[in-house]
Amino acid sequence: MDSSAVAAGPGALTRTRESRLVTWILIAFLLWLPLQTPVAVVAWQYLHLSVQAAQAILLVKDLWAAALFLILLVRHWREIRFRWFDWFALVYGVLVLIYSLVPSALGSHLPALSVIASARELLVPVELYGLGRLAQYSGVSTVGIIKAFLVIAAGAAAFSVGAFFLLPETFWNSTYNLVLFIHDVQGVTTATDLGRASLLNSYPGLGTALRAVGPFTHPVGTGVYFALPLTLAVCAVWMSGARRRLALGVAALGLVLFALAVITPISRGTWIGFLGAVLVCGVLLHKYRLAVLTFVVFAAFVALVPPFSYSIRSFGNGTDTSTIGHVDAVANAVQVIAAAPAGSGVGQADQFGAVFAGGGAAGVGENMYLAAYTSIGPLGFIAFIIWLAALLVELLGRHRPTIPVWISVGVGAGLLAEAAAGMTASTLMRFTNAASLCLLVGLVTAVPSSGWRLSSLGAVRHPRQWLASRKAKPAAQLSDR
Repeated sequence: MDSSAVAAGPGALTRTRESRLVTWILIAFLLWLPLQTPVAVVAWQYLHLSVQAAQAILLVKDLWAAALFLILLVRHWREIRFRWFDWFALVYGVLVLIYSLVPSALGSHLPALSVIASARELLVPVELYGLGRLAQYSGVSTVGIIKAFLVIAAGAAAFSVGAFFLLPETFWNSTYNLVLFIHDVQGVTTATDLGRASLLNSYPGLGTALRAVGPFTHPVGTGVYFALPLTLAVCAVWMSGARRRLALGVAALGLVLFALAVITPISRGTWIGFLGAVLVCGVLLHKYRLAVLTFVVFAAFVALVPPFSYSIRSFGNGTDTSTIGHVDAVANAVQVIAAAPAGSGVGQADQFGAVFAGGGAAGVGENMYLAAYTSIGPLGFIAFIIWLAALLVELLGRHRPTIPVWISVGVGAGLLAEAAAGMTASTLMRFTNAASLCLLVGLVTAVPSSGWRLSSLGAVRHPRQWLASRKAKPAAQLSDR
C-alpha cells in the first residue's frame, strides 16, 4: 500500500483504491472488446445458445461502458471542468437524441430498432471519449492502460494475422461460421456467403483475395481497430533511443505485427489514413527520414505484394466493384442531402439503420461524414467536425509532460488515420472496433498539457529556415521518457 496515501488520510486512500479499481476495469473492458465476438460465435455455434442469448453477449460491452460512465459521472460531477471543445461534443450528442425523436413525432415510419441502432452508433465517439475524460478524475494510470491495450492488441493481431496466413477460407463459414453468425445473430440478411459478408473480394482479371477479419466480424472494422496500435508502435520505434535496445526490439516487433494486421484486411481507406498520419508524425516528431522510409516501405508492400496489390491495380484500371460501390453510395448520399438539407433523421443512414429498416431507410453509407450529416443535419455535423478537429489539434499539437511523447502523438495519429479513413467508412462509429480508440483519446486529452509543438506559422512562411531550426534543437527536448 502507498505510504503517502496512508499519511494523507482516508480520502487519499479511497482515491488510490478507486484509481486502481477503475484502471483495472478499463483494462478488462479493453480485453473484452476483441474477445466478445469469438465468445458469442462459439457459444452460439457449439453450445447452441439462442440468437437472443448471443445478442445479449454482444450487448455486454454497451452496458459495461454505460454503467461505468454513469457511476463516474455521479461520483465526480462536482469536479468536471469542460474544455471549450467538450461543449461541441455535448451539442452533437444532444442533437443525436433530438434527431432520433423528432422524425417519429413528425410521422416517420422507420422501425424503432433502426433508430436505436443508428443512435447507438452515432453516440459511440462521444460516449467513449466522455468515459475516458471521467476516468481521469479517478486518477487512473493512463500509461498503464495504454501499455495494457498494446499487449491486448498484440494478441488480437497475432490471431488475425495467423488465421489469415494459416487457415483456409472455408474456416470462416464452417468451423468458425462467421458468415452465418453475421446473417442470423447480427441480422445482416444479405450476408449469405464469404463474398457478401465482405470476407472475400473478387478482382476481375486478377483473382480473389481473402480478407483478414481476426476476432471481429468485418475486415474494415479490423483495420480500424489495429490502426491505433500501429501508430503507437511507429511512434515508439521512432522515439526509442539506441541504448534502449530491448524496448526498441519489442516496439519494432509490434510494429511489424500491427502493420500486417492493418494490411491483411485489405481496407484501402485505413491504409491511406495511416500513410497520411505517418507524414504528420514525421513533421511533429522531427523524424523526416524515418517518416519517408515508413511511408515508402508500407506503400510499396501493399502495391507490389499479392493479393494486396490486387486492390490497388483494380482501382487503377477501374474494375474494382468496391470502388464503384463507394462512388454510387456517395452519389446517393448527395442526392439524399440535397432533398433534405436540414437532415433526414437518425435511422436513415449507415449499415444497421438500413438493415433494421427493412429497406425503408435512405441507406446513406460508406462515408462517416455524409452519414452524420444525413442523420443529424448541418448543426450536428458542424459540431462533430469542430470537436474532431479540436481533438486532433490538442493531441498532435500540445506537449503533455507527464506521459511519453510517443503515446500522446501516437494516439493523435491513430485518431487522424481513422478520421481520414472515415471518407470511406464509419470508422469512429462501430463500437467494438472504435471504442478503444475513443476511450484512449479521452484519457490522453484529459492529461494536463503545456505549450505547443509548432509555436508559429514559420513552417509555412519560411520552410527552409524552420526545418533548420527544428534540426538544431537539442535532442533532449525530443527524447522519450
